Amino acid sequence: MRRSKASIATALIAVLFFASSLIGGAAGAFPLVPSTVVNTWSAEGTPGDAIIGNLPPAASWSVETVEGVEVISTGGNTSGSLVSDFVAVGDFTFSGQFLPVGDGDRDNIGFVFGWQDLSNNYSVLWGGHPDDRWNGNYRIAETQGGSYSEFLTEHSRWLPNNWYDFSVELAGGEYQTRVSLNGVSVHEDSFSAVAFGTGRVGIQTYSQSGYYRNLAFVPEPNTALLLGIGLVGLAARRRVSH
Repeated sequence: MRRSKASIATALIAVLFFASSLIGGAAGAFPLVPSTVVNTWSAEGTPGDAIIGNLPPAASWSVETVEGVEVISTGGNTSGSLVSDFVAVGDFTFSGQFLPVGDGDRDNIGFVFGWQDLSNNYSVLWGGHPDDRWNGNYRIAETQGGSYSEFLTEHSRWLPNNWYDFSVELAGGEYQTRVSLNGVSVHEDSFSAVAFGTGRVGIQTYSQSGYYRNLAFVPEPNTALLLGIGLVGLAARRRVSH
């Protein structure tokens, strides 16, 4: 039986509505409010700990209020990663802000992604010490099978008590990491996601007091959009052929 044009149009609208709901749902699927992150994400170690020697106390992640806004605290001069309870699959952007506290310590703060476990991941760590080899550099590293190696090591240090914007974006098999201050780029680098194209994301510290705020995870809607287009085409073919 041949369907009317009106019924075909109605079906196509329904499919498009379904696709748009997937896109909208994906974009808002992970509200990364501080209390949710602290309560549901997992506290794990800091990649590269083994090459440092004596390990500082584990981070005691908590929610505090800074400048009238709820933030995630590292819990003092402590170390660890707070890793998401979801896996990033496909293209995405993970972003937020961190503030290294100027309490006399000038160690490392940063973020992680492509996280499989403590022995397999990508990480960004940034130190604030003016001349220390480990704590005075910006580095992007891969830990694979427990072996830690750095893609990039640049002598650069953060300035205390500033809110830095950070992000990691995966697009077309390539990671792009960014750190900026007041809209001015400080670090911007890219590399191919050869080892870990999927995985969890998170924040991290190494023997450093700090705060995080405005965390956001946004999956790119391309997958949902393509799914919607495919469903529209399939629906159209079925209605025309009957």
